[in-house]
Amino acid sequence: MGSETSGAITQHRTTQYVRFAALESAGRIEVRAGGSCIYPVLKTVSTLTLQQDCAFPALESVSSLTLDGVSSVTGFAKLQRASSIAVSGSGALDITGFKALTQVDQLALKVPTSKITGSFAALQTVEQLSISDADLTGFSLPKLTGVTRTLSQVRCRELSRPFKVLQTAGHWAVTPSASTQKLAGPTTLVSLGSLDVDLGTNRFELSGFSGLKTVAGGLSARGSGNLRVSGFGALTSLGGMLIVAGTLGMEGFSKLAEIGGPLTIRTLQDSVYSDDRFSAFRALVAIKGAVELSLDDPESAAFPLLKSVDGDMSFREQNRPSRAANVFPLLETVAGGLTVENHASSFAALKRVDKTLKILDVPGSLSGKRIDGFRKLITVGGDLVVDKNAELRDAQRILDRLVGFTGTVRLE
Repeated sequence: MGSETSGAITQHRTTQYVRFAALESAGRIEVRAGGSCIYPVLKTVSTLTLQQDCAFPALESVSSLTLDGVSSVTGFAKLQRASSIAVSGSGALDITGFKALTQVDQLALKVPTSKITGSFAALQTVEQLSISDADLTGFSLPKLTGVTRTLSQVRCRELSRPFKVLQTAGHWAVTPSASTQKLAGPTTLVSLGSLDVDLGTNRFELSGFSGLKTVAGGLSARGSGNLRVSGFGALTSLGGMLIVAGTLGMEGFSKLAEIGGPLTIRTLQDSVYSDDRFSAFRALVAIKGAVELSLDDPESAAFPLLKSVDGDMSFREQNRPSRAANVFPLLETVAGGLTVENHASSFAALKRVDKTLKILDVPGSLSGKRIDGFRKLITVGGDLVVDKNAELRDAQRILDRLVGFTGTVRLE
């Protein structure tokens, strides 16, 4: 056999002992279950498909490597770079090969609800990393500092365990398993393109990320279960946020002064019997996008420094409206419309709403449905819409202070 072939070699189950002793380069090799590992000097191959663990001791370069249904990977000691590697286990998967691999464009690992153990000991950068259906308790990526495009984890356990030195990542997408209840972000991570957690109905905790400074895109966590968010203590730049949960406890983000895009935080249930509280964003001054807040039992001065919103804003308090005296004590301008529901005691510093102001579902008290806020408001650029059951004298008080108001007043 010559040192090179541009065609395909396919091996089935065999008892042969033929070795391609001089073959250094091939276009495609497929070794099916029961085949022989007979390529001692092969250095380059375009496509390599294996249904069993093989050594390939001299292999240095491969475009596409697929290991399907294997329980271990022990070879590839000299492989330094690959375009694509996909490994799927038939059960537990142990990876001890790839000792020289430093860079791969696409890496996919999948086992059916089993453990992955071992490591990619030298791997430093990956463009796309996908891990599915795996318990990552015993798996490590001890030198991986960057995932440049996408890091995807689907139904995995111990989500952050392999990423103890990760510094940068593009889009990090997480779909937890039913038994996974936590993502504690690595302390070494400094920048993210975006973070997206699809919670489903799970109870989940999103915490850590203590060294994270920048999320260029958005931070998203969506589901219908209980969600607790904390940490992110070093974050100073965030492109936007979307949080949707059944019930929500949220704190942290202690250095975040500005959000560069929209902010949506929505709870779907009242947490009457829960200790969950909303006390995040203590340093937030400006939001450069639309705001939608539907919160259950926010603390007074939940947004103590917020002064401006550059877009439409809606705020609804889910439960116990009398407990939060002034959620936005310093908010002065809303560069859009403002809708307030089930809450009427905040917005003490508000001076300007560029579009329509709606004050709806005013909560009742012993003194009636009173609107206590909006005492410094002087500009409404659109209409004024007020709960028809609210005290009309409060609506009149707001109207009397407006300067140059040309909109209509409606009771709904």
